[in-house]
Amino acid sequence: MDLSTASSTPFPSSHPPAIPDDPFGGTPSPTPTSTTPTNVATVPQTMTQASSAPSDLATTLGPPPAVPLPPSKVQAPSAPAHPAPPPVLAPTPSRLKAHLAMATENRRNAANQALPLTETLPVHTPKPIDGFPMTHLRHSAQLFDDMDKDCVIQWDERVPEPKLLFRIFDFNVNKATQEAIQTALHKVRKVISSIAYEYQDAVAIKIAPPTRATDAKTAPVTFLAYGLLLVLQTILLDTRVWVTPDVTFEVFPFGPTFPTFLFALAGFVDAESAEAYSVILQTWNTDQMYDAYIGIITQDARFPVDATEEAQMQWLTASFHQMLDSLRVTFLDVKLSGNVPAPRFNIFAELPTEDPKAWHEIHDLLEKMIYTNPLHGTAARAPLRPCAICHCVTHPRGLCPFPRLDEWHGPQINPPAPVQPPPQPKQRRNKDAGRR
Repeated sequence: MDLSTASSTPFPSSHPPAIPDDPFGGTPSPTPTSTTPTNVATVPQTMTQASSAPSDLATTLGPPPAVPLPPSKVQAPSAPAHPAPPPVLAPTPSRLKAHLAMATENRRNAANQALPLTETLPVHTPKPIDGFPMTHLRHSAQLFDDMDKDCVIQWDERVPEPKLLFRIFDFNVNKATQEAIQTALHKVRKVISSIAYEYQDAVAIKIAPPTRATDAKTAPVTFLAYGLLLVLQTILLDTRVWVTPDVTFEVFPFGPTFPTFLFALAGFVDAESAEAYSVILQTWNTDQMYDAYIGIITQDARFPVDATEEAQMQWLTASFHQMLDSLRVTFLDVKLSGNVPAPRFNIFAELPTEDPKAWHEIHDLLEKMIYTNPLHGTAARAPLRPCAICHCVTHPRGLCPFPRLDEWHGPQINPPAPVQPPPQPKQRRNKDAGRR
């Protein structure tokens, strides 16, 4: 099955090409066409006298054979007055060119019949029917956090498409040695190469590690994979999370995307998701909030500056209610030490702008607000700590949804304890040691 959409390798024809008379020799000279009809029987000539047949029959049958003369009587043919030029032979390909043509064809066939890898795609967790859980980002450029800007520019401008970003599950770059990082990247490359082999694509996968910014407190966790084919990029993005016993990683398209996750709230007492949703919606849908929203969203390039005032007000009202309608609240059952409940709520919404500056200003406006209810107390934004397994910012490791999936072959919530070497038995002291 050929899934390539950008550059497909031609498959061999079901019928071999026509073979020339001599593929390695010159072009054969044209054979003169006989003027004698092939359906006329040959008439034996046994008489030497002149033929008495009609002229038309003589013309049809041709002249009688001439009587051979003795060598002394044979005369040399007279040279023509204007000798005919020598025939011009068509240029013929050399034997080397023919060999090179066959070598090119062999290379094309070899591209479709790549040698098998030592290992095919290992055991992995299949993609669920509804897809893998989403791993939410804190902001649109979080994948490039703690990364040197020059490194990001090099990846963006000098590395051609197709390319991908990926993060390794349950892998702490800050605590990993250089050898551990290289081992993990080798495992990722091995899985991607196995996926490419499964789909008849022979590619040389390349991986670029990120460069840490000088003022970064932690190491970046995003790596670059390039040297891909378009079909392989599509396959990787479609499944998104690749889970094997050796390594688990998630791929992302290169470039920033606006997340739907905005922030988390903590502080409500005995509140459920529906009650928290009502409090947040009432806080957003106020005149004060609407005025602040207008001051930001009018900077968006899509704002109809040249429209009438009535059309502008309709556009502002529609975009504001679009944000309100997209509000979604999820409950997170967080426990403090001593099993004390500390419920947290994750807030999701689609901000109606594609301008990075406007998006961040609206996000900060909503995040910094205080949400109060007489029955449930006051809630404010909660600190975000990414999950140690999937790096998602909406839950801690203990509530990671990935290990709860069926046929999960990746890291577990409680990692296994490191294997300790068995204690060495104490050697008995030789009491006779040192005796003379």
